[in-house]
Amino acid sequence: MLPSTLRFDLSTKEVMEVVDGSAFVSVNGAPEQEFKVGQSWEVEKGGYFIIRAEQPVHYVCHFE
Repeated sequence: MLPSTLRFDLSTKEVMEVVDGSAFVSVNGAPEQEFKVGQSWEVEKGGYFIIRAEQPVHYVCHFE
């Protein structure tokens, strides 16, 4: 993901894992947290997350 702020509304449970860079994430309106390489966040089915990247970041989505 290039520097930007994006919102994702989920229809399935997902786990996102940062593999390069870092990003700031808010899950379902919770306070924003920074996630770095090796860290992950989880969003339940029907939830959403907002991701803000100040630099390029790569993350992998695992669908459940």
